[in-house]
Amino acid sequence: MKLILIIFIRLNSKRLKNKGILKIGDKTIIEIILMRCLKAFPKNKIVIATSKKRNNDKLFKILKKYKVNFFRGSENNIRNRALLCCKKFNAHGFIRINADRPFFDYSQLIKMIKLFKSNKYDIVTNINSHSKIKGLTLELIKYNIFKKINKKLKKSDTEHIFNYFYRNKNDYKIKNLNQSKKKMNINLALDYKSNLNKIRKIYKYFNYNYYVKTPKVINLVKKKKW
Repeated sequence: MKLILIIFIRLNSKRLKNKGILKIGDKTIIEIILMRCLKAFPKNKIVIATSKKRNNDKLFKILKKYKVNFFRGSENNIRNRALLCCKKFNAHGFIRINADRPFFDYSQLIKMIKLFKSNKYDIVTNINSHSKIKGLTLELIKYNIFKKINKKLKKSDTEHIFNYFYRNKNDYKIKNLNQSKKKMNINLALDYKSNLNKIRKIYKYFNYNYYVKTPKVINLVKKKKW
């Protein structure tokens, strides 16, 4: 199975403009996410999937030195962007990572990839974890499952591209992993300026180690109550 990792990013976020290229130390958010992806997956199978809007051209300049694959598609129809990206790269499955997750657990991703490649599951995810940690979601899906829809899609399904499958979970073989051993409710995602300030404080605490293990981040946030 040819598996690709797609990092979905666009720079016109209404909640925090240009959040994907804001800096944490001397690296941008998109660089940090890409660097963490490279701990789990080969560079030649990673794709930055953005839209055709000109403001996203900044990404090419920032990521040029990494020599990573790019794909440009619809601005708002993320499902269509994913479908065409998989078609272009002849993928039989893809990993979805959004560019607002600077602490995603790359060690867990390695485990999820192994489970997915066993071919026992249509989808491997951690979204239904007993922990509710925003910003750690990882999802893998077979392309033939993703493109084949048997029931009517909601308008929101073009953006939140896995919701259809979770609503119809009995129709699919879904493997779910927990994000953390302990139950907790924290936010590690980048949505607002307040999130950005917290993320900067966390990486500063770890001396800007962009590969810091996710459990260490979780323990710190729980301890500091950030």
